Amino acid sequence: MGIEDSAVTDPTDEQLDAAIAAAGDEVGLQTYYRACVRPIFRAPPERWPRCCDSGCEPCNLVLCEVARRAQARLAPQGSSST
Repeated sequence: MGIEDSAVTDPTDEQLDAAIAAAGDEVGLQTYYRACVRPIFRAPPERWPRCCDSGCEPCNLVLCEVARRAQARLAPQGSSST
């Protein structure tokens, strides 16, 4: 689901904020929820939250998709995402 841990370098706060903002724009995540993505981004994908099927806003799946897209934006060129 996510990028391999070794493929993502340790971004600066500014780089991470920019990647989350761009990914959030792509997915349509409201700006006030974007801080929720940072801890997901830093966790290994197997520890990412799952959908609880209770209609949360935003759904954990949306937050994880933003984290995945942010990781892809920050991955070194030539790295493959899985």
